[in-house]
Amino acid sequence: MEAYRYTARIGSGSIAEDLSYAKLLERTLEFVLRAAVAKAIDEFAWEQEELRRSGLRAIEFVRDGKAIWWDAEAFELEQKEAWRERIAKRFSETNELDSGFFVRLDRDLRDKLRRAGYEVPSLVSNMRDLFREVGADATDRSAEARERLVGEILEV
Repeated sequence: MEAYRYTARIGSGSIAEDLSYAKLLERTLEFVLRAAVAKAIDEFAWEQEELRRSGLRAIEFVRDGKAIWWDAEAFELEQKEAWRERIAKRFSETNELDSGFFVRLDRDLRDKLRRAGYEVPSLVSNMRDLFREVGADATDRSAEARERLVGEILEV
């Protein structure tokens, strides 16, 4: 059983704090879906737009106090900079390269979405397709709800 603890943030907003992977997955999915609905009703914040454009890469994930990096090239550049600045030990204590984490998270999120009827490509680099599908579904459901409301009022 995995004993890691995860935190996820985007901008100054918290998505998850010190949770198991299963709870992190749940909270991340909830955040993504709320962002997609907010976009659909034009009540979204810049963090949500960044999520739509950049996907999971827009979220800062931390595992047991270490920032998880997806991009090996960017990680290595920062690591070299840390060596130059003589802070390599601190860098290695607070950062780790693990693209496998993002692959797993992407797979698990997409599996949950697929079970809910949403078939979308990878969420790592952008979420445009997911936002589009959820937005269309939200629009359809909203129209149906408005029609039911009108019908209920007319029945009085």
